[in-house]
Amino acid sequence: MMDKKVTSRQIEILYAFTIKHYVEYYDLQTELVDHLANAIETRWITEPNLSFEDALNAEFKKFGIFGFTELVERRQLAMHKRYRKIIWGYAKDFLRLPKILICLMGVVASYQLMATFPYVLAIFAGVIFLVFVGRFITINRRLNKLKKATGKRWMFQDNIYRCAGSSAFFYPGFQFVRYEGGEGSSPILVALAAVLMVAFALYSYIALFVIPARAQQHMEAAYPEYKMEMAQ
Repeated sequence: MMDKKVTSRQIEILYAFTIKHYVEYYDLQTELVDHLANAIETRWITEPNLSFEDALNAEFKKFGIFGFTELVERRQLAMHKRYRKIIWGYAKDFLRLPKILICLMGVVASYQLMATFPYVLAIFAGVIFLVFVGRFITINRRLNKLKKATGKRWMFQDNIYRCAGSSAFFYPGFQFVRYEGGEGSSPILVALAAVLMVAFALYSYIALFVIPARAQQHMEAAYPEYKMEMAQ
């Protein structure tokens, strides 16, 4: 007697099952569907008369009272870690010649401005904030178009675009830094503020411009099947 196999129709039911249990990302849905289908087929080896629905419910119980929630959270943490590694990879390029010279010039220029003009920090943050908000709106529209075109959400894709957007809204925090400037200001504090400004501007530039521009490349590296999905 041949072993029972999960049918294509049952695969569709498994996808619907993951959506019903609040798994909204297609990549994670696919991972869970593969896991559940394999587990059901393994169970059928020893229990061939067990119905598909009973086998599915038995396997789902193994995930505990929170269902797929803990798995989703673990995958989100893993994706955040992957995203941070990509950010750091690009940042390291700016710590090598000749790009490091641009960063150092930015620090020196920021130091000189803040040492002579106490409110430059707030003005700089305000201007950059407006630029970043405009960029956030642009990439958010791009993400929505991708979702509409494919009908799918990918966890890492959300990381790329959502993390980029969130960086823009951290920037106003600089506007509320209490900084007196002028004569008598601590050179160490001024230098620290200048370094922080340049570091955050660099992070935001990478998150908002560099990575979204190469999103396709990073998605294909994370998901080999992504290219085929986009080609459909």
